[in-house]
Amino acid sequence: MKKFTVILLSLVFCFAFFGCGAGSNTKQNSSTSSTVTCTVTVECKSILSDMNSLKAGHEDYVPADGYILNGYSVTVPDGSTAYDAVMSACDERNIPVNISNSSFGKYISGFNNIDEKDCGNQSGWTYTINGESPSVSCDSYTLSDGDSVEFSYICSYDN
Repeated sequence: MKKFTVILLSLVFCFAFFGCGAGSNTKQNSSTSSTVTCTVTVECKSILSDMNSLKAGHEDYVPADGYILNGYSVTVPDGSTAYDAVMSACDERNIPVNISNSSFGKYISGFNNIDEKDCGNQSGWTYTINGESPSVSCDSYTLSDGDSVEFSYICSYDN
């Protein structure tokens, strides 16, 4: 009887300490993700209506519909910036990118051989997140899952 009591107490201790039931040793699912998925668009539609201002020899770099990338889905590590996402997307699609450093951060001065000032002195690239213009450079804007990153070429700030 003493041996039975010891075994029974040992079993109770094991169940209490290690838990009972199938799956009690399974890992809990984390509610946070280690990646962020967003869409990236790079467009230069404004050039289509201002082709006469475009630097000679650059016509071939302007897609017929004005989209270099259109809603391209990219997954980047959590904590990534708009810069990281667009660079990843362009790398995956073999799109050349020109980058300048400024006191404000990184500035993307060109996509697909279409650079700032190729369509006039005020022309260049701007970006929005979910349709809004952030007040920081693209390498300082941390993305959230589902964000839409759009880089747009403008021929003039007057438009």
